[in-house]
This record gives sequence, structure tokens and C-alpha cells, in this order.
Amino acid sequence: MTNLRLSLVAGYPVESPSPSEHIPLPSLRQLWKRITARIHAAQRRRQEADIADFIERNGGLITDDIERQIGRHFGI
Repeated sequence: MTNLRLSLVAGYPVESPSPSEHIPLPSLRQLWKRITARIHAAQRRRQEADIADFIERNGGLITDDIERQIGRHFGI
């Protein structure tokens, strides 16, 4: 049903929203960028948490040896 028909059925005028009231939807490209950015951010947070756990399990101090192990184990 169009706005005109709704107006006739309901008995009162139905106005369409003004252009300033329209909410622009993101394009598919923008949406995809947001999704992938959040996925990458989540992966980065998970890897940082894993590294923090690794450091904690190995004495809690970052030494040259721990840095080398992190590089080998996590590929950084």
C-alpha cells in the first residue's frame, strides 16, 4: 500500500518523512570493512592476551629469551 492509500483507509493524511529524517544506510563495502576490522581487532586482542598469558607462565618478566620464544611461538 502506498502512503496515499493508507491515508484514505485510515482517514488521516500520512506524510512521508522529510529528507533530513532519512537515516543513510552504510554501503555493502563500508559494512564489510567494519566487519573485517572488528574481526581483526578481536584476533589481535586474543593474540595479545595469549602473549600476556605466555609471559606470565614464564616468570612475568620480558627477557631477550622470552622475546625470542614469543617470536617463534606466535610468529611475531
